[in-house]
Amino acid sequence: MTDPPPPEFGNLGQPGPTPPPAFGYLVPAPAPHWLGADPLVTAPAEGFSGWFNRLFSVLRRSWKSILLISWTTYAVPAVALVAVLGLATNSLIELPPAGSSQSPSFDTSLLGVFIVAGIAGFIVVGYLTSAAQAAVVWTVTRQAAGQPAPLGAALKYGLRNGIRLWGWSLLYALIIGAGTCACILPGLYLALAGCLYIPVALYRRGLGPISTSFSLVNKNFGAALGRMALLLLMVYGVQLVFSVPIRLATAGSTTLGVVLSAAVALVTAPLALVLTTGSVLLFAELWARRAPTTTADLDAALG
Repeated sequence: MTDPPPPEFGNLGQPGPTPPPAFGYLVPAPAPHWLGADPLVTAPAEGFSGWFNRLFSVLRRSWKSILLISWTTYAVPAVALVAVLGLATNSLIELPPAGSSQSPSFDTSLLGVFIVAGIAGFIVVGYLTSAAQAAVVWTVTRQAAGQPAPLGAALKYGLRNGIRLWGWSLLYALIIGAGTCACILPGLYLALAGCLYIPVALYRRGLGPISTSFSLVNKNFGAALGRMALLLLMVYGVQLVFSVPIRLATAGSTTLGVVLSAAVALVTAPLALVLTTGSVLLFAELWARRAPTTTADLDAALG
């Protein structure tokens, strides 16, 4: 007598038998539904919708932290710098009366102070922006892994890694600038190819952030282009919705325009960190195509 065939378990709520091989290879069984999807890493089979859904899931989970990080780091200094430079510019340039044929006059007595203040403000805001980006990467990863992410610890991590990240951001900006001077399209390509330097610098410290970003994006160019293009359209679309009405309403008042523009900049400051969040999800997806990666792995890589 032969042994009876094994029972089918599909009716008991467990996965059924693995389907037979098709065209010479074994069809992988679907992932058990009780394991759930990784909160940061998009599987290749999920495609664009998986990345898009994770982006909004991360923003729903971490939007308060992103807002607080932006306001406690670069937002207030950046807005103050823009407002001061705007008012100083208005004081340096004296416009002739309406209908007059005279040309504008320039007061150069404070030009040196104006330039020094602008350079100092650029350095401070640049460092604080990099610190905020590092803090957001740490916070988003910790919260996705189910770990506590207090604001104080996030800021400490950001300030500790801000200088190193700021150095890479300067190199990234110089690369984009050089490409833009050559032609617009090379500049756009270089901006996309290097857009993952922040997560690479924090998750993979032994690798070159710019070169690794180029490698990941070039091997998955279509996926990177579609995701980052949509993210940029969303972010800059929101900024236009806020800024255009203000500019139209304050066209005749320079001082009021500077004040309201500063207020809009403060409100929209967290949008810059949304771009950082999107780059984290894109890095997680593309790196997982190179080697198996989970949110727990990314959390451990941050130390």
